[in-house]
Amino acid sequence: MSKWINDDGYYNIRINGRVMLEHRHIIEQKIGRELKEKERVHHINGDKLDNRPENLVILSNRRHTAYHNTGKLEPIWAFTTCLYCGKVIERRIKKMKERPHSFCNRECYRLGAHLAPGNNRKGIKKAKTSLGIKND
Repeated sequence: MSKWINDDGYYNIRINGRVMLEHRHIIEQKIGRELKEKERVHHINGDKLDNRPENLVILSNRRHTAYHNTGKLEPIWAFTTCLYCGKVIERRIKKMKERPHSFCNRECYRLGAHLAPGNNRKGIKKAKTSLGIKND
């Protein structure tokens, strides 16, 4: 992997013959998928060469432009935990507002939907046992 500073002041890297911005590559590795075309990576501290994962945040194109016009940073992603198994997951803030009860996959949702506040908790031991999760 080779690395250099491009004309815009960002690090470029070459991976398997493909040239890309280092900060985009780092955030893609962090979230486990490629960024969508309308997603932008913002350097929180303003240093284009500081590509530590904790200094990078994903913003929509609209929110990124708004930040540079107003100085108010509104990230797209937030961390939460699966309501069923407790695994830490990343979810879109917009989706969390629409559906605050988070599950990491369909299986946890199927087995744990009854855990959402206001739902009946019967059958939790059986559901956890079927997933191989230790009952409390």
